[in-house]
Amino acid sequence: MTGKQFLQAMLRDQRGATSVEYGLIIAMIFLGLVGVATGLADENSQMWNTVSNDISTATAQANSV
Repeated sequence: MTGKQFLQAMLRDQRGATSVEYGLIIAMIFLGLVGVATGLADENSQMWNTVSNDISTATAQANSV
């Protein structure tokens, strides 16, 4: 089998195509989950920073009275 025949046989071969498609779907789902988790982490961090600032402000006001 020559190199050209081998390449043509590889291009016609459909075995494994479904596995590759499932792999791509799983990769896309994973990337979506990473994006959502990153956004959620940012929002959560901002919320706790706000809570911390509010507590610090309230404590400072209570101590000054």
